[in-house]
Amino acid sequence: MPETFNRPVNLPFVAVVGHAPVKRALLLLAIEPRLRGVAFAAPTGSAKSVLVRSFAQIVPEVDGRRPPFIVLPGNIGEDRLFGGLDLEATLAGGRRRFAPGVLAEAHGGYVFADNLNLLPTQVENALLTCLDNGQLRVEREGVSLVSPADFSLIAAFNPSDGGVRWHILDRLGLIVAAPRQPDLETRQQVIETVAAFERDPEALQALYADETAALQRLLAEARHRLPQIALSDDTLHWLCARAAALGTVGQRAEYFATLAARANAALEGRATVNEDDCRTAEFFILLPRATQRPESEPEPPPPPPPPPSDESDDSAEPPPLEDLEDLALVFDAEEATLDADFDLFAKKVRLGRYGKRSERDNFQSGRHVRSVPGEPTRGRVAIEATLRQAAPHQPARRQQALAAGQAVERVLLKKDDVRLKKLRQRTGALIVFIVDASGSMAANRMGQAKGAVVELLRQSYVNRDKVALIGCYGDESRVLLAPTQSVESAKRQLETLPTGGATPLNDALRRAHALIEEVRRAGAYAEALVVVIGDGRGNVPARPPEPAEANLSRTDLIRRETEDLARLYVAGGIRMVVFDTQNRFVSRGEARQLAELFGGSYIYLPRLSSAGVADAVKHELRRA
Repeated sequence: MPETFNRPVNLPFVAVVGHAPVKRALLLLAIEPRLRGVAFAAPTGSAKSVLVRSFAQIVPEVDGRRPPFIVLPGNIGEDRLFGGLDLEATLAGGRRRFAPGVLAEAHGGYVFADNLNLLPTQVENALLTCLDNGQLRVEREGVSLVSPADFSLIAAFNPSDGGVRWHILDRLGLIVAAPRQPDLETRQQVIETVAAFERDPEALQALYADETAALQRLLAEARHRLPQIALSDDTLHWLCARAAALGTVGQRAEYFATLAARANAALEGRATVNEDDCRTAEFFILLPRATQRPESEPEPPPPPPPPPSDESDDSAEPPPLEDLEDLALVFDAEEATLDADFDLFAKKVRLGRYGKRSERDNFQSGRHVRSVPGEPTRGRVAIEATLRQAAPHQPARRQQALAAGQAVERVLLKKDDVRLKKLRQRTGALIVFIVDASGSMAANRMGQAKGAVVELLRQSYVNRDKVALIGCYGDESRVLLAPTQSVESAKRQLETLPTGGATPLNDALRRAHALIEEVRRAGAYAEALVVVIGDGRGNVPARPPEPAEANLSRTDLIRRETEDLARLYVAGGIRMVVFDTQNRFVSRGEARQLAELFGGSYIYLPRLSSAGVADAVKHELRRA
């Protein structure tokens, strides 16, 4: 079941510490639903769910009722997502009855999708359909159903978990980049607020009741005022010129920018859009969609004419937002400073092309492709297909039951009738780099390996690929980059890596195998590729010799370890690519021998380049 926001006590919106830009974006969405939604980046444990739950308590009512507000589970099944046959009603009434899905239940309200970048593909596609059409059509297993599903999407994602599909981000008007790390004072304020809420939640709500009520009135008045907000031709020209200077693609950015500017003016109690409103629209709409840094900025729009004075009507304008002193924390200036790279935020997201590499069928997760006979304990029962299979046999089974003196049920099922859902899940590859960081060329090889890691992440994250990096230097290898899909996380961790010392290649191969098996046990990445960059020559054993190996030389012990590892790789279906970076006149062929022993590919690349490595790895993955 999806979670709805119906808990009687939540942390008040005005009491949530930090997240100033996200709060402003949510308020603009509450005023102008045509903005379609808010997407914001936030690390794990930053109270993003708490913030959204509190926002659900202040959104204006529509036709006298609170709009639906639903949390979208990441592991939701297709039947619950799209809607389908209501088994209980069908069996009770003897006729097929259909139940709406989660997205249809959210019609006219809001959907909160946490971890947007980790949602299954079928969920992403359903969200795209609803955002584009405002309805959801179900055509499967004899079900033909069209459900209205016009809602606003609030989506959070952790940048460290990978990129976000740009098709969804572009359809949401408001995009907020990840905030800076909070300062000490903010951290302390967070803990104090949480402690007060846990000690007495009702008392904390009562403490902020006046501010909450004032904010609710402010939103209701702003939404009522919105249709009368004027936007001059000069202001529209500035927004369009700014969008062109930033290189935004299409006209969706300019459209959303006009909506956001007018919504901000309504929130601030103004009758006409001014420069501050335009800057707000630029921050939330244009900068996240930028593909270039502007060479120059157009002249700011002229200030709007002053409103006509009417001293006899002092209730025409609501109190400006600044007068609500206790709401200052909602619009705290912290986090609102523009990052130098913020205008390229969305460009980084768009670097990859959406596609697929490999898919696998199973009975546990993925999209439903067909129904097959099977044991009910193996997976999800395809109810519609099972009933269709049992339908022709009902008359004969009822006669048999009556002849045996048994009560006749509406639907008589047998084990042979059961049909299971065959599901198809897109799977990515886990690419583990082993980089020889010893010797005279260590710095060059490590630098190019870093570039290859980042290049692969940029081009392949949409395929659900993950990349890891193991440094081969000193007495033992080290995992320098744990499996990740995040370009930014990889960059941060790859900036300074050590080099030098011996070459514990076998230990690196052992560590790569353990890493792959650990990820495979999680059930996500069946395909694995190990990329070795170096001369293929190890000189440090991975373990001390056993008693039976006491007479072996160091070289023989290393060779035996390598052969044992090769058998493990072959048995586990782990492929290998070896990039030989050694010049031919000093090479003794160890890299080629290593590739042959592991049944992998050998590539001679003495002049290593990140693009060359990335292209070769992608070619190897396509051969699967």
